[in-house]
Amino acid sequence: MKKNKNIKNNIKVLDLHGFNKIDAELELENFFIIIKNQNIKKCKIITGWGQEKEPILFNFTKTWLEDKAYDYNHDLGSFVVNLS
Repeated sequence: MKKNKNIKNNIKVLDLHGFNKIDAELELENFFIIIKNQNIKKCKIITGWGQEKEPILFNFTKTWLEDKAYDYNHDLGSFVVNLS
């Protein structure tokens, strides 16, 4: 159930709505391999905020990006990652 698309300005988008942490990690790994091979300079990852008190997928993605030392900005439910 891959939800990955192109948008303007050479930015790729990965929408992780509905994914669990295990599947989200696989999607993130595959997505970053693909966009690095395509020389993409910026991407957007949409996680949503979730209905729980704690935004599980958002927090997971934030930690994943930090562990990989990616430069990013975020709002309530998405990340913009700079790859240059």
